[in-house]
Amino acid sequence: MAKAKAYIRISGDKEDRERQRWLILKLAKDRGLGELDFIEESNGDKKSWRERTLGRIFEQLESENTLVVAQMSYLGSSLYEIFEILHTCVKKGICVYAAKSGWSLDRSMPLEAIAMVLFMASEIERDLKHSGNRNHARLGSNSVEHRGRPKGQGVSKLDEHEAMLRQLLERNISKKWIAEQLGVSTASLWYWIKTRGIR
Repeated sequence: MAKAKAYIRISGDKEDRERQRWLILKLAKDRGLGELDFIEESNGDKKSWRERTLGRIFEQLESENTLVVAQMSYLGSSLYEIFEILHTCVKKGICVYAAKSGWSLDRSMPLEAIAMVLFMASEIERDLKHSGNRNHARLGSNSVEHRGRPKGQGVSKLDEHEAMLRQLLERNISKKWIAEQLGVSTASLWYWIKTRGIR
């Protein structure tokens, strides 16, 4: 069994299939991952990831093995499912690489820190699903009265992750790493910390 497996989720678009393969092969070459065992699966399969081909891949993968995808979004049909898959990778010690973004889940960060981030993020995403319709209705009814940028410190996309960020910062997790995972610059994260009075 190859120590590195590449997972491609195909939708019938031949160009997308080839694009995924090209991105994965380029990353494998750049990272020196060696030979890849390519596994393809139809995007139309709506089963749980554990019942799909991807689940069978995880049965074969062991600690220190590698899984490569073109984008993390190809792993699951929802953010919660993707986080569950990544959390499984953490528990099994599997390294994951997303070729397009360069995002990686490997041994460069403490596993307990990664596991906590994934668990908290999945909980946040699940809570947002439950409250999404209610919040949308409330905001819609007030849209005329509250147009424009709020006064004061303003609204940041980091605000929705405040509880998670506070815990990570209390544990002295690298601010650069946190910023990369949330898709913001380190300067933006520092500014958010300062304006929210977090020490």
